[in-house]
Amino acid sequence: MPYIYIGKRNFFLGKRLWEIAGNLKNFGEGRILVRSAFERYPEVSYVKIIRAEPLMDEENLFGRVLVEKVFRGKSFGEFDLSKTAYKNDFKLIPKDEEEFYLSRTMKAEDVEKLKKPLPEFIQFPPLLREMISKQEKNPNPLLRAVYNCSPNNTVHVEPGKICNNKQIENAKASHLYENLNHNLQ
Repeated sequence: MPYIYIGKRNFFLGKRLWEIAGNLKNFGEGRILVRSAFERYPEVSYVKIIRAEPLMDEENLFGRVLVEKVFRGKSFGEFDLSKTAYKNDFKLIPKDEEEFYLSRTMKAEDVEKLKKPLPEFIQFPPLLREMISKQEKNPNPLLRAVYNCSPNNTVHVEPGKICNNKQIENAKASHLYENLNHNLQ
């Protein structure tokens, strides 16, 4: 008789954080863990346990764990991992392989060099620009750009900068800007 699975399938590989930390000295303080969900990236992603306080419930699901988080090679400092500690997605890195992960973590200066400067203003497409300039009596209306500001972004906005030709040519909808006059720079 075949098995019939009901519900959503779990794609996690590994053990729960507390299954691993419970078998280590001082609940694994100083050890490195990897989530299998983050192994798909070419850069290293791991967490280093700073402090762990298990709740000692029956199934070892809950507790408070403070880690140093590194995602895609960039360090994000201390992070409370308590909300994801119950997922069976963690793997312990052997001590002889820890140096491999630590050596591939970027330093703060390197992360700053990767930040991409973005303009604060973007020009409207030609037809829309003409319509707005007639309504507002402004010959060169500009659109203030709004960017997603999440901790994983490596961008910064340059105040007062206007989008130039090269940035428009590389845009997803560059056909909207074909007849644009680029003398604003």
